[in-house]
Amino acid sequence: MKGLHKLYTGDFNNMSVEVQPDGSRVVTLSKSGEGKVYRFRVKDLYGPNEEVLEDEEIKVETPKHVKKRVKEAMKDATTET
Repeated sequence: MKGLHKLYTGDFNNMSVEVQPDGSRVVTLSKSGEGKVYRFRVKDLYGPNEEVLEDEEIKVETPKHVKKRVKEAMKDATTET
């Protein structure tokens, strides 16, 4: 239940909530630079009968080709004057 812990401690920068047809909510939390996304589905969020139905921690990594492009762009930006 790492995702729910992150939610209650406020240890995230971005949050999205999707309401599901059954009334549950899918909450997705991420924090810049952490390299992980926490996604969980919960019934009765913040309520007395709160129940986590699903919980996952997703490792996120910038693809190598994107890192290369960023590095090149940064190099170009510093040489332009």
